[in-house]
Amino acid sequence: MNPRELASLLIFGVPAILLLIYIFSKVGKNRHQLRVMRLQVLQEALRHAALDERTRTELTRVLADDYRREHGPMGERFGRWLRVGHVLLLAIGWLLLIGGIGFWIAGEALSLNRYTIQPAIAATIVGAAFVTLPLAMRELLGRRDRNATAPQP
Repeated sequence: MNPRELASLLIFGVPAILLLIYIFSKVGKNRHQLRVMRLQVLQEALRHAALDERTRTELTRVLADDYRREHGPMGERFGRWLRVGHVLLLAIGWLLLIGGIGFWIAGEALSLNRYTIQPAIAATIVGAAFVTLPLAMRELLGRRDRNATAPQP
């Protein structure tokens, strides 16, 4: 790394990382404060003497749902983000696969040398891996679940 690249990294990279850390910590702190305030309101409502049993049960269910959502398995807590990641993985994989195959075929048709076609071959292989990875993971997790529920001799 030459001195110019190092200076650019120090001037732009370090402040950008520090800014991101600050933003994420601020957002996390605000979310935590909102959760604490909501919990305090629900606790005060549960302590109220004039509260009927049906409302008390509903408030308890809301508290339990919040607790489960915050302390549940990773898949449930990050389910939406995992689905977005899954879609992005498939989309990127599909684009790499089709683009790589297309460039590979075009390179062969135009009689390009093998060094020109190598990135297309690599993109095709990576795209195929990205497209088949979710299927392989689903199969492996399904087998694990089937083995866990199978009766032991």
